[in-house]
Amino acid sequence: MNPTRPHIGWQAPALLLAGLAALYAGALGSGFNNDDYLFLEEARRGNLLDALAHPGGLGNFFRPLSRELWFALLGPISGGDPALFHVAQFGLFAAALVLLADLLSVFAPPRERLVAPAVLAGLLWYALLPFQRVNLAWASCAQDLLALVGTLGALALYRRGRFVPALLAYAAAVLAKESALPLPGALFLWGWCIDKVPPRRAFVRVLPFALALVPWAAGEFTLRAHSASATRFAFDAKDLAAAFAHMLQSLAGIEHAAGWLQSWVDARPSLIAFTLVAAAAAWLPDRAGAVTAPEAGQPAVSARRASLFALGWLACLALPVWPVAYFWSGYYYTLAAVGGAVLVTLAARR
Repeated sequence: MNPTRPHIGWQAPALLLAGLAALYAGALGSGFNNDDYLFLEEARRGNLLDALAHPGGLGNFFRPLSRELWFALLGPISGGDPALFHVAQFGLFAAALVLLADLLSVFAPPRERLVAPAVLAGLLWYALLPFQRVNLAWASCAQDLLALVGTLGALALYRRGRFVPALLAYAAAVLAKESALPLPGALFLWGWCIDKVPPRRAFVRVLPFALALVPWAAGEFTLRAHSASATRFAFDAKDLAAAFAHMLQSLAGIEHAAGWLQSWVDARPSLIAFTLVAAAAAWLPDRAGAVTAPEAGQPAVSARRASLFALGWLACLALPVWPVAYFWSGYYYTLAAVGGAVLVTLAARR
């Protein structure tokens, strides 16, 4: 290991995760809700193949990976206790944060890339969004975390030129939740804005990702042909505007505008969580001497190109909320909020 590079080690990440676990202790200790019981009962009464062929939990969307398969794997060994589901969800949450940190490190200046104070700012902003509590409290919201891990994993693989594994990760994300569908648009923006390849070449690079849509499209078509409870889609212009307005609300933590100020009054900050997260930040090595000379000569991604990518990500990944904007909830923007984390990192690096 290069002696001029400080070794961060495991202490800072462990303290950060411990702080988040303390912050979300209430969510991680919650019980099942109505949707959870539907999927648990489906897993208990039938086998996996029957559940995949005839989804009976809700029947409103085709999400076999995060519903039938997830509950079929965890349900029998959970013994009816939600603790195992919450542990698995927190594991997905931690994996997503690792992948997000990997992404955000691209946008930190070279002198900060190891220490990453700007990356830590974007990471904490994302991890502390109010809707994350729902993702960790509802066992059925593993669908959003699975889609998030698959989406960020696909992007990480794509960035490294591993297109086939990236396609498979994207397919898994879509089968977890259809909110991952617009990822090829974001990958096109990555090629054009960050890799600086011509638009036509960037488009050709993402064309194979259309193959990943075939299993999802076939399953969704079959479900809508046979299920009376399939969710109604609305594609009015006002619903599109509402989808983006609700995104801004969710990213600002104002899911319920009328009760927003009262929610701050009622909040109970976790002193333990704050202490652990502060300790994680303090444990990071000082940025002085953190960069070797060759690395110091590498320019960071320009703010203009990075901002264009982040805004494009927000626009693309918010689109799946359009047809269901009439009954939106903050956690619908779990994937879209990654673009917000990039913008926070860009602001913090200044």
